[in-house]
Amino acid sequence: MITESKKVFVVPGHERFEVPLVIKNKGQVLSIGEKVSVMNLENFETIEMDCPEELKSQLQENSNVEYWDIEGTLVIKRTL
Repeated sequence: MITESKKVFVVPGHERFEVPLVIKNKGQVLSIGEKVSVMNLENFETIEMDCPEELKSQLQENSNVEYWDIEGTLVIKRTL
């Protein structure tokens, strides 16, 4: 589950724990509504995703954003 809070784990060096796979991509905003429509700049795929409220005011159509694919969950992280 993805939350906005940061967590710090303190474990012995020999302990193993899972780390999520994060893929960072760039995209262009096509439309802004309930969900934000973003076109991936590498393969031109169009994706609908949620956007944090604090970033929604900064978004404009045709602007570029960085979004993360965190094990299948898409999140807009910042504007470029």
